Amino acid sequence: MSLTFVVFDALELDGESTMHLPYSRRRALLDDLELGTGPWFVPDAFADGSALFTAACEQGLEGVIAKRRSAPYRPGQRGWIKVKNRGYWRYDAEMDSLRRSIERRQRRHRGLERSPNKRRVKTAPRARSTRG
Repeated sequence: MSLTFVVFDALELDGESTMHLPYSRRRALLDDLELGTGPWFVPDAFADGSALFTAACEQGLEGVIAKRRSAPYRPGQRGWIKVKNRGYWRYDAEMDSLRRSIERRQRRHRGLERSPNKRRVKTAPRARSTRG
């Protein structure tokens, strides 16, 4: 099985954090690395989100990820949105999964979650992922 590492952002370069920089600058730094060979891939970035989404739908792709070009990276905060293609073959299953996830978050927000033995327990907040 071959794997490809898809690189979307550069949060650190040469030991220095780049998280304070806007995405447009971090992306330029990433592009300057010229990672065109090896087990990694840097996807193209597009300024016309509407045209990109139309093309993604026409090709039967899942959707697109959008980031504000002017935004710094904020660990623990979601600085991007995913725009889903309703025609994607897994759309209905993914929406069901999303609904279940939202319901779990709402229960956690209220501080109540069912334990494996079906008893209600008070839970501590969970750490958030720092995906970029």
